[in-house]
Amino acid sequence: MKVMILCAIMAGLFFSCDEGAVNAVPKDSANDQYPAPKNIAASVSGSNIELTWEAAEKATGYAVLYGSSAAYEFTAETEGTRLVIPGLDVNKTWYFAVRAKYGSAQSDLNSIAIKGGVMISGGDEKGGEQPEGDDDNPGPFNFEEFAAQKAAWEAQDVKSYQFTIELIHDAGSRVYILSTVYPDKEPEVSAESEDPGADYLSQSFRTIDSVYDFVYNSVAPKSINDKYKFVLQYNNQHHYPQYYLWTTPGADGGWFGFEITSFTLMDGE
Repeated sequence: MKVMILCAIMAGLFFSCDEGAVNAVPKDSANDQYPAPKNIAASVSGSNIELTWEAAEKATGYAVLYGSSAAYEFTAETEGTRLVIPGLDVNKTWYFAVRAKYGSAQSDLNSIAIKGGVMISGGDEKGGEQPEGDDDNPGPFNFEEFAAQKAAWEAQDVKSYQFTIELIHDAGSRVYILSTVYPDKEPEVSAESEDPGADYLSQSFRTIDSVYDFVYNSVAPKSINDKYKFVLQYNNQHHYPQYYLWTTPGADGGWFGFEITSFTLMDGE
């Protein structure tokens, strides 16, 4: 797979989606003897989300982890390959992961995420992740729209705010960063886990302005090259880039992106 710009810089910082989950399998025990479930799928009916997956040979049962982040606040168990989870707000983003149990042993997690009832990343037949539901032909980077949206953000003169940004990578790795921004002091930035690259991420995603700069500096040099495709969506109220995906099409391509999953205005300090 081609290595995209930034991926090499960020490689040391990404962590697996099962970080924070209980009873994680030690890396040296996650092998072909205990395969993870494949082909996880989700369907929505009202406030119910139904998960299905392919049976893992010799598995004695399955653990399903889910929540509003990849920290997975909830766990359920089943002996079958289907589980219905009731009472969820399907308009929100939900993260699901399934692992197979083999008596006292267990597999790694395979995970998916859905937003608004639509899968935005999901386990393929190899157990990895790939984006779903994005525009196959988003067109070239629109410099005029970018400038207009940035001007609309700056015109609001927002001084104090807090946001969470989720970074995603084609290997299935995720990093969650929380930034609290004040007008007269440095932003407070924290990551879900401490990694060697955390300082780099803090610089690139510490404020909405730095997010804009990251997008522009990433996309502008590549926008005339048909080897890359970009999806960029803006927040309707405040006009910051809320969702961004950069893909290298083709069988050996990859992708990197982010989603700002929360944004809160604060009283000035």
